[in-house]
Amino acid sequence: MAMGNPTHVLVVFYSRCGTTEKLALAAAVGAVQARANIRLRRLPDVREVTECGEQVARMKKEYVAPAEADVLWADAIIFLLPPDLDTSSPQCAAYLDLLRRLNKPVGGESVVRLNDAAEATCHGRGIASALLS
Repeated sequence: MAMGNPTHVLVVFYSRCGTTEKLALAAAVGAVQARANIRLRRLPDVREVTECGEQVARMKKEYVAPAEADVLWADAIIFLLPPDLDTSSPQCAAYLDLLRRLNKPVGGESVVRLNDAAEATCHGRGIASALLS
């Protein structure tokens, strides 16, 4: 990373009981250790969550949902989901719609570039496929 302006890393996650939140926090710590600025955002619940009520209530107080300004600010996005959730889940719908809208060319160029995710892990390819379709 260059010594000039720090990299901006957006960490977006969904968690009910806190396990994925811990992974998001670990990713954020790693980014900070690499001298990046971070924003940590939790995808909102689409319906009332009955399991892990105390953790969900705490996370609703501690995190805000990702917004367009966050995506435009970010140089990199880390996206974490629990194993039982995928990009077709209702929790992801609004966020993925936002990313798709920002990925559409404006004046010949996309506002955000999602193509690099297709060259990442299998999970990254799955998310990139969902976003680019």
